[in-house]
Amino acid sequence: MIHASAGDRLYPLKEPLRNALLEAGIPYNPCANGGDPLGFAALSENWKDGRRQPASKAYDLSKANVFTNSTVRRILIDASSKIATGIELLDGRAFQATKEVLCCCGAIKTPQLLMLSGIGPAKHLAVQGLVTVEDLPVGENLHDHLSATLYFKLKRPEQGLAIGSALFGENAPDFKKGNPISWIATLSIPDVSQATLAKAIPNNDSLISKSRRHVEFLISYAPIAAPAFFEHSLAGTHISTPILGLLPSSRGSVTLSSTDVNADPIINPNYFDCELDREAMRTGVRAVLHTMLDTTEGKTMIEEETPPPGQVSAPLMLYVRLAFKSLCFGNSEFKVSCTNTACESAAIIK
Repeated sequence: MIHASAGDRLYPLKEPLRNALLEAGIPYNPCANGGDPLGFAALSENWKDGRRQPASKAYDLSKANVFTNSTVRRILIDASSKIATGIELLDGRAFQATKEVLCCCGAIKTPQLLMLSGIGPAKHLAVQGLVTVEDLPVGENLHDHLSATLYFKLKRPEQGLAIGSALFGENAPDFKKGNPISWIATLSIPDVSQATLAKAIPNNDSLISKSRRHVEFLISYAPIAAPAFFEHSLAGTHISTPILGLLPSSRGSVTLSSTDVNADPIINPNYFDCELDREAMRTGVRAVLHTMLDTTEGKTMIEEETPPPGQVSAPLMLYVRLAFKSLCFGNSEFKVSCTNTACESAAIIK
């Protein structure tokens, strides 16, 4: 059974941030999981007794045989019927399916394994010397949620407002039973932007409509999600606001670099190719800066925004190489190749 919690920890900045969000014009949503998450709401988490619940912990796997350190080299497919019949491991072992084969290797490794099994674009497979079982556009249509995090220095860190302070959660052990976050805000791009984008992107009307939610941000009582070279020490002096694009419309690709299943595929995320993605991030940044720096409560809590090293803090200037990361493979060891100048240059979103 999956257990959930939602905003029941009484962090010292919880109510001041609620007031700041309301003052910034973001409505409170008492049930963001009820079908429409617009507004700000308590963050829901699938934690139990201070631990996250992955599927392996939440569900009974006693009847499943789990093989660790066992890389699948290819899916076995019957040439005449084109039905998957089993899998072959890198060490030569093979397993026959009694019913079906489920390929669940993630957004990057799934297309790689399918192509190595002969399912994919015939021309690309031929370049790798692979026999095509089925000519399909596998590896195309890659889209990913980007995130950018802004960091804010607290005016009164000695009050134990953030992780790193000796006073944070001193008498509240439940502070350690979940992410240090009270609120999550979900937004749509402004009406004026919707009208402009509707002319520029006529085939994406469903993504631009008022009923869609394009970006969200969280407020964390710690400087989380920072690149390795942009780490604020956990001294209880900073909080952070990860901003996440929800409806990416730019499309990239995954292709093979070789026939070695252990070799990383070539990933071209094509970030920010579509103006909708850029406007979504601008919307999120504007909302965060307004909430944290312009509201009465924000001015009481925040001393200043802390920008990346060597950069001057200015509204709507996000340096992609410093502030942005991928939710899909931002923390992985995959090598990402980007041919789009909107993401390759240290692009300023303005």
